[in-house]
Amino acid sequence: GQGSERPIRTVNFRFRCEGDMVVAVVSCEDITLKLTLSEKLLLKPLKTACIRPFLTSFARRQGGFGLEDKISEVCVDGITITDLSCAAGEALQGERAKVRIHLSNNAVRTENNSGFRAAFINLERRLDRRERMERILQNAGVSASRLNACTGAMVRDEDVTREWDTRLNAKHDTGMVSGVARMSDSERGCAASHVALWRHWAALPPDGPPLLILEDDLILCANFGSLVTSLVKAAEKAISPHARTTLLYLSGFVVTWLQDWLPTDIETPDGSPVVLREAEYIWQTSSYLLWPPAASLLVNALPVNAPVDNFLSRLMSEKRLRALVAWPSPAMQEAAYEGDIERSGFR
Repeated sequence: GQGSERPIRTVNFRFRCEGDMVVAVVSCEDITLKLTLSEKLLLKPLKTACIRPFLTSFARRQGGFGLEDKISEVCVDGITITDLSCAAGEALQGERAKVRIHLSNNAVRTENNSGFRAAFINLERRLDRRERMERILQNAGVSASRLNACTGAMVRDEDVTREWDTRLNAKHDTGMVSGVARMSDSERGCAASHVALWRHWAALPPDGPPLLILEDDLILCANFGSLVTSLVKAAEKAISPHARTTLLYLSGFVVTWLQDWLPTDIETPDGSPVVLREAEYIWQTSSYLLWPPAASLLVNALPVNAPVDNFLSRLMSEKRLRALVAWPSPAMQEAAYEGDIERSGFR
């Protein structure tokens, strides 16, 4: 920022040449990261080679997300870099360079006054969906960060496998081939995007607030924000912090219900009572809340070895993860199976 504005984060990179390598020691508050930049990396954009790796690590440790979207200014040796797509080697002249990244004030840990935090997953190329989500969330009174969705090329095998066993899901879907299927790039990218958010939340204490994870093709009910607040309070009243290995779904297609349910004193705008029913198997991951213990469980269960909704449902069917579903649903996908995800394993 300029004038009276003060950046809330300052990041210093110090470089020295070691043969064909450049070593960067990146510091921000009490977090330090050492980056080794090869000749090949120096040919990549500054944002890709230096800024993104640090912000990813910084966000994991601090519990924030969506930091790339919050960059307000990047300076190298006091000079503002307006084009972050320039080659790292061009921007970082000489043996030593100091790089400062200024982030806007809402860059870390967007928190709603309602006791939960929220993030929506959005592909960089889908500006139309981003603008739509920002509009409907503002109308709903929900403050949310945006997570730049992963693409298939970005996914690590240790986070998401390339193949999956379809046999369990085929028991519920007659259109699926029972056996082993190769996951599509878009399925792997979708799963990795959810994994990134799980990792952020796994670092919080068990009694930390839940994170509302949203995909970018949702339709929300009229009083969505206040309804989510009430649902969170009802769930937290019934479940102690260390037992919150629970997902609370706000939408989805339930394949198998269980007998357990939690009554609430919540009503829809038309006066219908809202309950929290327990599910054993559910498709879609367009809107759900998870608490830190659930995030830790999911991170410890990696890699994701199926499309993300099937991976979660397998854990539910194994009684490792609990799923509560708000009924009636306060949200729904606009077109659940007509979006950017290429589905695998079908006849």
